[in-house]
Amino acid sequence: MIELPRWSMVVLCRAAGLDVFDGEPSIDPRYLEMDNVFMTPHIGSSTVEARRRMAEILVSGIEQWRCGERPHNQVA
Repeated sequence: MIELPRWSMVVLCRAAGLDVFDGEPSIDPRYLEMDNVFMTPHIGSSTVEARRRMAEILVSGIEQWRCGERPHNQVA
């Protein structure tokens, strides 16, 4: 179940494109009732440009790690 503040933001938006949902594969059924919500099955990053950029970020992180630096996108 989505938190009220985030849910109310979707209601107030003209439209929202959503690719990731809390608790997948089960999603809040209220999304299905909204005409201004467009849902995709994790394909939002399936463009050549996005995949190329992801590869560049990965290579950059490996290079930073090999030089003894902390990668910019390291989270743990």
